[in-house]
Amino acid sequence: MPNNPNKLGQNRLESVSVGCKTYWKPKPRPPVTIIIGIICKEAIVVASDSQTTYSSSFGAAQRLDTAKITPVEFLNNAFALVAQSGDATLSGRAVEILMDMAKGQSISDYRTVADIAQRAVRQVKEELREQNLGCSMEDLHAYISKEQLHFELMIAHFHDKKPYIFTIDFAVGIAAKKPHNYTAIGCGSGIASYILSWFNIGPETVWLHAILAALYAIEEVKKVDPDCGGKARVAIITPSTEIKTSNPAMTYSRVLNAFLNSDNDVYVNALAEIDQKAKSEWGKRMNEVLSTANEKFKQNPELVPRI
Repeated sequence: MPNNPNKLGQNRLESVSVGCKTYWKPKPRPPVTIIIGIICKEAIVVASDSQTTYSSSFGAAQRLDTAKITPVEFLNNAFALVAQSGDATLSGRAVEILMDMAKGQSISDYRTVADIAQRAVRQVKEELREQNLGCSMEDLHAYISKEQLHFELMIAHFHDKKPYIFTIDFAVGIAAKKPHNYTAIGCGSGIASYILSWFNIGPETVWLHAILAALYAIEEVKKVDPDCGGKARVAIITPSTEIKTSNPAMTYSRVLNAFLNSDNDVYVNALAEIDQKAKSEWGKRMNEVLSTANEKFKQNPELVPRI
């Protein structure tokens, strides 16, 4: 193979040296999607885009109408929300296994749901190894990387009226509790986390404000990341009513679709106002930075770069 990949594939390949030769292999790609979880006052908000990648032997296909947030029911009318990012074939199987394992189980401590998710992810790996003729774990990880079968799950629930968000990566397989009030996973997570930092999200943030912050971040991520797209979706879980919607007769996905499709809805106006204020504030801060730098250069001409 040539020492350098063609320009088009540079961002999808990485070099591996074996002896005196250099080979190129696909880079592990971050899970395609954007999932946001926000712990706010007496609720957890989980939001996502709806663009998903499905893998097959003939390549990958994308859809823009996938519901990535799934309510999982436990004993005593307890629920958890599980959101999936990345390869939908394997993440969907993990959620399916998790839902089956949750039947007849109670949320007995803060790690109950996380531990079940770990077992579900492990079962997916075992099934994948079986389909690859009992390959070693090393070969399995190489196969996952080569075929870009990465995925992540986000788990949100309450225990003893305390909110918890966990995330679990397919490769590592360990569910980690997130200590912050907001977290994001998927390929757009870096941008989303930066945007969410503008909103001063804390334990006293009301759920409506959390929804607006999450949806604004998702819409901004969709503008710059081609792997995120489709309609935004939201679910809210509370310690009492568990899955909360504005209309008890509608599922949360139907509520959100009605919410987003209304031209006169407060959501549309609120996001437009946030966008306008954010751009105005950004422009103001940039002007302040440039003015400060200009004054510093006037006082210290030696700092001016020479061209």
